Amino acid sequence: AASLSREAFYAVELLQLVRQFGGVLNNVDNSNLSEEQYSRLIGYTRNFYKNYHRPIDVEIFTTMMSQLSEILPPELTPLALEELKPESSDDWYAIALGVYSQSVFADSTALISMLADGTSSRINVLQNDILYRLNHQFDSIYRTSVYPGLSDINSKLDLLYRTYVKGLMQMNPNAVYYPDANFTLRVTYGKIEGYFPSDAKEYMHQATLDGIAEKSRLDVYDYTVPQRLLDLYETKDYGKWEVNGTIPVTFLASNHTSGGNSGSPVINAEGHLVGVNFDRVWEGTMSDIMFDPDMCRNISIDIRYALFIIDKYASAGHLLEEMTLIE
Repeated sequence: AASLSREAFYAVELLQLVRQFGGVLNNVDNSNLSEEQYSRLIGYTRNFYKNYHRPIDVEIFTTMMSQLSEILPPELTPLALEELKPESSDDWYAIALGVYSQSVFADSTALISMLADGTSSRINVLQNDILYRLNHQFDSIYRTSVYPGLSDINSKLDLLYRTYVKGLMQMNPNAVYYPDANFTLRVTYGKIEGYFPSDAKEYMHQATLDGIAEKSRLDVYDYTVPQRLLDLYETKDYGKWEVNGTIPVTFLASNHTSGGNSGSPVINAEGHLVGVNFDRVWEGTMSDIMFDPDMCRNISIDIRYALFIIDKYASAGHLLEEMTLIE
């Protein structure tokens, strides 16, 4: 049920915006919505429309509403959806076009203008909008008729799962069972080392600021480098973070990492923070399934580069006063 809500109804991006409005507008009237709240709604709208593509969303609305109107039982079907339902499923696209042409939520200019005009009728216009009514009714049905039962089932699952695993272990006592590591502290270990991704090719264990400067000349979007960083490189203004004439930026290591490890601290044998993990090498992405010590490498930012950025690039050296630096 939760997946149906998330992946079907709210697969329609415009309904995600309407839901944000609902969080502000539900249970209010014209007298108690402040101009600050209207400004918040304008902010929601501008942020949403930065990356919104209406034609695709119309197609998603067509598909999702067509399917929901067929699979939802009458008692779980919003009245607004029932009102939209055409005689033939082939007509859902035309219905979608009509909805998007009528709804104020589908026109960012009109929506922002209305929110900013100061009239007392703004809430009525929003709450009577077809998409607002559709979202409000769907959300109300979910909260009153679906969520309570779903919550009750989920609350029982932990105990039932314990019984289920116990039964499995009794049925197959020789099988190997792995623990549930969710919400636990996981630690991995390895060495800083490069690798050979293919014949006659070697990736060294460390990359430096020289490599950033080289890639900036490729005219590739992914390698766009801030001019200030390039200026620091050209003038070699590295401060005390310079190592052998450059700045160490990243390093490879044979730690067994997984999805979700981005941001994990990298600690040396003495307990000092030496880096921050953020990725895996391309040839080692299979490590979730099979760890190959010759090919699997995690990629970490060298803490010296982070300190260089804080100190020289951001001119925020005062932050270093809050740290204990080991040299």
